[in-house]
Amino acid sequence: MPEIWAELSLSEQAEAIETYSYETAKHLLDAGIRPIYYEIGNEIDYGISGVFADLEDRGLESLRSEIWLDSATLILAAQVGIRKADPNARFMLHIAQGNRPHFALAFFQTMRNYGVQVDLAGLSVYPAASGVFSIENICNTFDRIQTEMGLPVLVSEFAYPAEIPQEGLFASWRNVVPGFPLNSQGQADYISLFLQN
Repeated sequence: MPEIWAELSLSEQAEAIETYSYETAKHLLDAGIRPIYYEIGNEIDYGISGVFADLEDRGLESLRSEIWLDSATLILAAQVGIRKADPNARFMLHIAQGNRPHFALAFFQTMRNYGVQVDLAGLSVYPAASGVFSIENICNTFDRIQTEMGLPVLVSEFAYPAEIPQEGLFASWRNVVPGFPLNSQGQADYISLFLQN
């Protein structure tokens, strides 16, 4: 969260977010930009704007009753602000756990249960970041969100390396999907397979 919000209570931060979201949406609209969807946050599985689950608090029950409840408060405030500027606004929420169907469905269902408007589900797909990734799981996530919630799904972020990462923030993202080496041909073949599914 911005430093100026660090000492605010959750309700005070919600007020600040509502104002900020209104001003941002109005600025976009005044500049002639007409968003099809507004994305509130980025990969918000474990929290948003300073509300964040520690590693030991990432079980679904803890997330539902604490982190996602507070996150929903902040997301709802953002949506109220945006709708003041754009009454017909539509919203996407975006999470990183697209490879975990049960988790992803629980997140979007919980947000809806807390009154958050969800018009589009966004998922990140980084197969090399996880040693347990499977196309079957991501397709299962897509199918369940679409059939059980009636939500369209968008791949918000996607990458499969064309070479083995050596350094930097993503140096550990070197898990090879069997049959798809981390080279340009493996990358092309994997993307082709992913798009077919």
